[in-house]
Amino acid sequence: MKKVVILILPLLILLSCHKQDTEKAQFIVQTVKNKYIPDSRDHIFKINITENKGEIVLKGYSDYPVVKQAIDSLMSVHNIPYIDSIKILPDSSLYEKTKALVRLSVANLRSQPIIKSELISQALMGDNLNLFMKSGSWYLVQTSDGYYGWMYAPALIQLSENEIKKWKNTKKLIVTDIYAHVYEQADINSQKISDIVIGNLLKQISERGDFNEVELPDGRKAFVKNASVDNYDEWKASRKATPENIVNTAKQFLGVPYMWGGTSAKQFDCSGFTQTVYKLNGIRIPRDASQQVKLGTEVDTSEHFSHLQKGDLLFFGKKATKNTKEKVIHVTIYIGDTEFIHAAGLVKINSLDPARENFSAYRKGSFLKAKRILTN
Repeated sequence: MKKVVILILPLLILLSCHKQDTEKAQFIVQTVKNKYIPDSRDHIFKINITENKGEIVLKGYSDYPVVKQAIDSLMSVHNIPYIDSIKILPDSSLYEKTKALVRLSVANLRSQPIIKSELISQALMGDNLNLFMKSGSWYLVQTSDGYYGWMYAPALIQLSENEIKKWKNTKKLIVTDIYAHVYEQADINSQKISDIVIGNLLKQISERGDFNEVELPDGRKAFVKNASVDNYDEWKASRKATPENIVNTAKQFLGVPYMWGGTSAKQFDCSGFTQTVYKLNGIRIPRDASQQVKLGTEVDTSEHFSHLQKGDLLFFGKKATKNTKEKVIHVTIYIGDTEFIHAAGLVKINSLDPARENFSAYRKGSFLKAKRILTN
């Protein structure tokens, strides 16, 4: 019996030490994430701890090299042996083609590389993408507004750094119609090549009467009505983010249906709507309401909202308590006279005034604060 105990005891000690090392490794990984990437929207971080034949394995990927260095340093300090299977993105299998352009009028961005996963955002035709890795028919990308997610391969065209530079330097047209089409010929009765939405970018080839011959980001040739587009450089230079322009742009989208993750004229969620309206007036703001609320200057709303001006962003959600932080869940654009426009079911106008027919008691009850982004 003593011999059995003597043999088992070192094994139990070994198992106990191994368990402690695994727990320490988990703590280290989480500590590094909390320090360097407290907001998961800022960088890619997917690192897990597994075991292989009794050895600790750190497996996963990140686009932020410092996290791997920090993990390795802490594991060394705590004398924890491990197998390093952490990839720093972009993945080498992409070779030099780590850029892309969106080739569809609207491309969906999902939380996982499967069609059934959550829709988290969208990108528009001609938008630049950074590519990080491929999984099956999906690419892990970063959109031009800094958002990360998975995009279905047919929605983009993979390019090198030099190829993306050529696209940036080419003469482009921006779609200014809310919704339109490009055609096979300079004739609206000819075959449609693609639908297009406001904000899409097309390469200009030549003018043909009432049409422009264009090239889509994937090389397809087509024709677009002149009335549906503007010269991109001239359009960009003409943007003036005034309160009136913000309101007028917002009202163009009245009736557009709501969809979680939507950032296009086809469908909007609340923050996708505000982001798009500001973008079309030359101001880029972050994707989510919880990010947008950090911008600008807070406006005093104590006197029945009398200090608000057109274009201010109004935020709604759950107020902070002793035990919980404030939680922003909705954002709208103030359009004057107690009214705001927002994406909720569809893009519509509601009021903060109980005497109005379009008064929203729910929104007034969940109002948090107003922020002013416009400085003029």
